[in-house]
Amino acid sequence: MEELETKAIRLIANIQKNLYLTPEVLKYQVGTKFDKIPNIEAFLNKLEDLARNLISKNHISFLRESIYAKYIIKKENIPESFYELKKRILLEKGYGHIEELENYKDIIAREVINNQKMSLDKWLDYFLRDESNIYPFWAKYWAFQGMVRIGAWNNKNNEYITRRLTTTAPFIELNKEALSLTIESLIKSLKNLRIADKQLEQIVKTGSFLKIYTYFLKKVVTKDKKSTNNTGIWVRYLKGSNPKTLVSSIEGYNTNWCTVALSVAKSQLERGDFYIFFTTNSDNEYKIPRIAIRMEDENIAEIRGIEKDQGVEPEMIEVLEKTLQDYFPNDKYYKKLADMKKITDIYNKNQTKQELSISELRFLYQLDEKIIGFGYDGDTRILEIIKTRNIKKDLSQIFNCQEGEVATSKEEINLKTKVYYGNIEISENNFEFTPNILVGNIKISNWKDRKNIYFKTEELYGDIEFEIDSTLENVTFPKRVYGSLKINFFAIDEAKLVNILFPDYIKKDFEVLGAVFLKDSRLPENIEGKTKLFWFRKMENVLLPLEISEDTLNLPNIKDTSGLIIPECSTYNIETRYDIIEKNSKENKTLKIK
Repeated sequence: MEELETKAIRLIANIQKNLYLTPEVLKYQVGTKFDKIPNIEAFLNKLEDLARNLISKNHISFLRESIYAKYIIKKENIPESFYELKKRILLEKGYGHIEELENYKDIIAREVINNQKMSLDKWLDYFLRDESNIYPFWAKYWAFQGMVRIGAWNNKNNEYITRRLTTTAPFIELNKEALSLTIESLIKSLKNLRIADKQLEQIVKTGSFLKIYTYFLKKVVTKDKKSTNNTGIWVRYLKGSNPKTLVSSIEGYNTNWCTVALSVAKSQLERGDFYIFFTTNSDNEYKIPRIAIRMEDENIAEIRGIEKDQGVEPEMIEVLEKTLQDYFPNDKYYKKLADMKKITDIYNKNQTKQELSISELRFLYQLDEKIIGFGYDGDTRILEIIKTRNIKKDLSQIFNCQEGEVATSKEEINLKTKVYYGNIEISENNFEFTPNILVGNIKISNWKDRKNIYFKTEELYGDIEFEIDSTLENVTFPKRVYGSLKINFFAIDEAKLVNILFPDYIKKDFEVLGAVFLKDSRLPENIEGKTKLFWFRKMENVLLPLEISEDTLNLPNIKDTSGLIIPECSTYNIETRYDIIEKNSKENKTLKIK
């Protein structure tokens, strides 16, 4: 009998008829170019290894940008008719004649592209998480390739149409329950197992992700999900018990839990108990799933609710908190509970137009620490609240300045701007940023070498992430970073940094990965998170930190430590593969930066 994976690859080859002739597949061919199945199998194996390697090296941005380049609409492909439609809609909504703005097409195009990126990210992020490893790689490839070919919804024909280069619609929603059932039904069909539903059986035989997935999207919303109250009962499904019992209790309620697939439930129950909190339906039966706690042996592996992105509903927080206190008193989830309760208070105050305190505003804008929720993308209410706020007024109160000194778009930045709210993406050399405070993230993601980047910024409330090919030169970072700073180089064994003035202070992690040479630079003075500088082989005229969170600064590949300038009052040891410099043997030297 033909193996499952070979059948699956044969199906993929049948759907993507010219896949075996693409440069990506021919690059890894194991026979002649006409050996479809072996060549596609080799390609998928290589693709899986590449994805795993990029994830392990924290090069996910590289993968993400390459996928954007392939599947996100280009500005030049947005039809003129779409701009006309948007103009008419905005005019009817009372926004006036948007075409009077010089760059109105740029504004509309940016919105279309960002919406597509956000919807694609939902799928990409899920497939990159360990959670999705319950599915074989070929299944994830089949689903992803099917998903990116689904276009807009056609109201007239009541179906999705095929995505084209000119499609402006976001990608189809990710419903993990429907996805789980989709993949499970396909595997059943490939194994020649019986599918009871005859209509589904015929649909699955087509191998069309669109047809199978949309079938289950409609199915998962069939049952009564309205609860008459929030009181309920916990049901425990024991480790090793029959997964059918678990699946039947949540099937059809659109929980968005992948556990609804029998194979997934089986895998999860093999690793630990499963708890579900049920509330009553309209017949006063405890049938409606609201919270799931999945165990791995004695530890909580995850907690999920039925809100967007599997977040826990605010009205369920008290139930969850009591359960954790009674049965898991030392669990890590208390921070999430505390954050959710605080967001609930802020949400309610915002709904009733009450003033928020400075500490509440700092919490809402996540200036001091990230808000952690139970869903995959945090608590969705954060953005919901901020969308209703006067951001300039809020930030002017937080940072004690005038509203006119706060900018929320690059076009608004001028000599008076003290605070900028938004992300910064650096796409060219000779970049200068002048606002004193930045609330957002800084990013380089087009993998090109960069030089002459200058931030006059005193405080950054966000993260810095650079993806560079081989060289970073003449850079002054913001002085204080209340997030992390991570630089990844792709040209390993060649990458270098020259004349870099790193922040004085970094609250979270500091990583430079892939670079082998650092010259005429000053590392952060104080790093509260972890420090990773493992790749460096040589440092020349480099001032090391005064304080780090660990007892030892590991520079395993540095052979010659003479180029290191060690602060006299530093409190850590320096360890290389060839030498150990202890605290009491450090010499104070002076730094020379060009």
